[in-house]
Amino acid sequence: MKKKLNSVFWFIFGLILLIGSFVVGFLALDSSYQANANSNGINFFGFNLVSLPESIVVLFSFLTFLMVAFAFISFFISFFFLIASKTKQNKNN
Repeated sequence: MKKKLNSVFWFIFGLILLIGSFVVGFLALDSSYQANANSNGINFFGFNLVSLPESIVVLFSFLTFLMVAFAFISFFISFFFLIASKTKQNKNN
């Protein structure tokens, strides 16, 4: 029972991370396409990416990629363990 609750927790946690990463990615894309009246640069949550150093822009992109990758990995691993626990439970019954 505890293993089942553990796998359900990781499944829900991965699902929340997956949905959250898509929401954050969509907001970042949406804000980057919105025109800023004061500058011609790309906006990332209100930050003008053209005026920022290139290393910070790369860091933002890399952190977003890591968040999406971690969400996918945790979601699919938890989904696999959830299916494995269900099939193991069905074999015991």
